[in-house]
Amino acid sequence: MNRQKLWVQNAHSIVKMKKVVQLFVSGSEVQKWLLEEALQVVPTLERRNQLKSLIENAHDLGIPMADLEGKAVYPEGAAKSRSNQLAWGLVQLVAGNPNGVPRNKKKIWTDEWTAENFVIFAVVLGFLSISQDDLGVVQITEFGQRFADTMNSNDDKNLNSEEKTILKEAFATYPPAVRILELLLERKRSNPSNPVMSKFEIGHLLGFSGEPGFTSFDNAEWFEMLHDESNSDERKKIRQDVEGTADKAARDISSWMLAVGLVNQERFVQIVDDTEEFMPQGFKITLLGEQVLKRARGNSSNGKTAKNVDWRMLATKTANADYVKVRRSYTLKALQATSSRDEIVDRLEKLGLFDGLGVLEADISGLRQFGLLIEKENNGNYILKDRIRDFSVPAINVTEELKNDALFRLKNELQNELTNIDPRDVEIIELAQEKQKTSSKQTTAATLFETKTVELMKKYMKLNGVHLGGPKKPDGFLYFGTEVGIILDTKMYSKGYDLNINQRREMQDYIFDAKRKKPGVPNNEWWKIIPNGLENMNLKFMWVAGDFTGRYLEGIDETHNKTEIDGAAVDIPTLLRFADRIASNDMDLNQFSNKINNGRMKI
Repeated sequence: MNRQKLWVQNAHSIVKMKKVVQLFVSGSEVQKWLLEEALQVVPTLERRNQLKSLIENAHDLGIPMADLEGKAVYPEGAAKSRSNQLAWGLVQLVAGNPNGVPRNKKKIWTDEWTAENFVIFAVVLGFLSISQDDLGVVQITEFGQRFADTMNSNDDKNLNSEEKTILKEAFATYPPAVRILELLLERKRSNPSNPVMSKFEIGHLLGFSGEPGFTSFDNAEWFEMLHDESNSDERKKIRQDVEGTADKAARDISSWMLAVGLVNQERFVQIVDDTEEFMPQGFKITLLGEQVLKRARGNSSNGKTAKNVDWRMLATKTANADYVKVRRSYTLKALQATSSRDEIVDRLEKLGLFDGLGVLEADISGLRQFGLLIEKENNGNYILKDRIRDFSVPAINVTEELKNDALFRLKNELQNELTNIDPRDVEIIELAQEKQKTSSKQTTAATLFETKTVELMKKYMKLNGVHLGGPKKPDGFLYFGTEVGIILDTKMYSKGYDLNINQRREMQDYIFDAKRKKPGVPNNEWWKIIPNGLENMNLKFMWVAGDFTGRYLEGIDETHNKTEIDGAAVDIPTLLRFADRIASNDMDLNQFSNKINNGRMKI
């Protein structure tokens, strides 16, 4: 089955997306440009001929995704970087830059990852379709033909009325866009004097939040991070680079709707320590956006717009992603057929897809945040109030092997067990073990894990404190009055954290800084966050990770002996269980503090 992901990144131009759609129209200007000029940059005659044949038959036969996005082909001897890729796919050319890029006037194409996302952009708005088979053949739809036939504005900032009319229809059918409009309207109604939401506030409430592929920074934590950084270059990096995948989706989708006039963009301002801080990606709904939302949701005079859903939209990088997508798809199909929770459970059980009521609630919550209107009744039943266009789900045999992923099973277990924890917050267990492909992405993911850990402990454990992070600072400091203060260090390791000598010394330095409180040591004086009256004897240290391995107990013991304060290591599943106990008042913070006793914490 085709495992194409159907969430978009790095494709911002509606004009380029429209050209991708027009690639499938026989005799279009895009086809002529490719055949007469652009194909000449493709490195081999054989490949040029292949692409020429695909163009000539595009309208009737479609084009395989692999031939649209291309692949990573490099000049002989060149570094294998995205910027060095040669043109191999048609959308690499169509979504490229006809005038070249500043450092290479001859390079008119883009990379295969960006090309792929422009195709997905057109698919999610209903202009193109992609087959379920492994070939993933892409074809133009009737709706796409209507869009392709409109006059070309060739200007993302000044789309013409014909283009906007079609795009308004498209956004009304696209659940994540509807979700964003809904959130912005709620903000306008609750705070009419300041109806702007940041991309982080939106990202926190978009899609299957918390899951890998739908990560989001806490708004307050992000602003604290920005405020604590004095270096102008580093502040710029935070504004440009520090965001989760759901935050990025919120930014991208909002920027598309900005071009159509459904939202406006404004600075989002927040006061931190009496200082005004801002981020550029704040959004608010327009009157036109409210009209499109009414069309999407329906009212007394208009029926609801049928929503486009594809099973491949319903997860991205989570453990056992294909299984999860299928489970959520059949959950949605069950909701179309019945409002009875018992009958939904029965339907899923017959398919081998029921993983517990906690998991079911998490999936339905995710479908709501995906953009579908689902209400829960007092009796526990659910009512789907949206119309969904029919969509197919691939046939799979649900075997124990398919479901027997340790992380997947643990997450399901915790979502069913922890009744006081939002199921979305359980997703931190995947983030704790996620390994990124590049060092920059790993750094961003590690920062996200730090902030999520602090957010979790503040949200459920009645602690105060902040995320810190950065050079010569612990990842966070959390406290409860003057009774206990926890110096926190978090680690993302896919195979467990061993507390090596360097990391032990870092924690010991943090502790000595906190105990001495010597002005200028370190330069950032992070210890000023410690409340007055919190004695050194009430300080504790804590390492948090997905799991621990090697000689980590030796590291805890060494740190305790050298600093004369108590500490512990706690894995994320155990921390979640503590949070659940404290949130339910089955445990208080003194009991929790007493378990920080120089070993691995157990509940």
